[in-house]
Amino acid sequence: MKRVRIEDMKAVEADSAVPEEVALLAFRKATSHDYVRDIHLMLSWTGMEGAVLSAENIEKITERLFLGWMWRLALEYSGSRLEKFRAAIAHFQKDRLGKDLRWSQDERFRRKFAGILAQCEAGLSRGAATYNKMTAVMRQAMSMGRMYALGVWLAYECLLRHTELCALQVEDVKVQGRDVEICIVGGKSHEGIGHIRPEVFYLKGEKVGRMLQVWLVGKGPKDLVFPGWDKEAINAVIKQVATVEAWSTKVSWSFHSLRHGKATDLRNMGRSVAEVMRAGRWASASVAKHYSKKNGGD
Repeated sequence: MKRVRIEDMKAVEADSAVPEEVALLAFRKATSHDYVRDIHLMLSWTGMEGAVLSAENIEKITERLFLGWMWRLALEYSGSRLEKFRAAIAHFQKDRLGKDLRWSQDERFRRKFAGILAQCEAGLSRGAATYNKMTAVMRQAMSMGRMYALGVWLAYECLLRHTELCALQVEDVKVQGRDVEICIVGGKSHEGIGHIRPEVFYLKGEKVGRMLQVWLVGKGPKDLVFPGWDKEAINAVIKQVATVEAWSTKVSWSFHSLRHGKATDLRNMGRSVAEVMRAGRWASASVAKHYSKKNGGD
């Protein structure tokens, strides 16, 4: 697929919006694969993986059915995952249904859903590994080797998911002095609801360019930037750092905490929810707010 730089999205100030999903209104068509992907994941987790992923079948998901699924998932998963499913349904309904059929926008539904989120004790919310916590994380990552130290810092700077970091190829990276620009291609299209082209994102990371340039010496364009990356090992290390540093025990700590941390730092620097949405590639203001714990770190 040819990778073409996307235009800057119009700023959407989402701080005051809540009866309806704000999402990336100016870019909705290109981000629709996000909610389709999450709906597909929701169906598979609830035992409906055999269902045909079509607009007609998604329209048949009732409020009662959806809330029942969320009650079951609340016993195993975090509130952020359930919130993604809610946002996915809300996006679908906003794009395809009339206002009178959008039960996900109903205030009564929101109250019921909030009650379900309160039950997500088994899946604790993740802590935010903010900038002031990164020193401890980096120190431990360096003990694992240069690859892990570099990967951890790049992931923090660019709000990368684990899957994105592991799939990163040398051709996706462009060093610009002290900084770096990386290309991330979004999820696959879903033929069941029309052909939706994957998104292409260009992300910038600060103060990691020179280290990355040295690391890439001798690698070919199609080579992975971080071959042999051990997801479980780095998750265990970050969890260990949280224990040693006595960070909050009311939340869980893992590689994904880096994403929470950078989003939180952006909000504390005064960035708007819309800017955080763009940085983290979130199509929902509510999910971006969940990740960016303004004025907090845990």
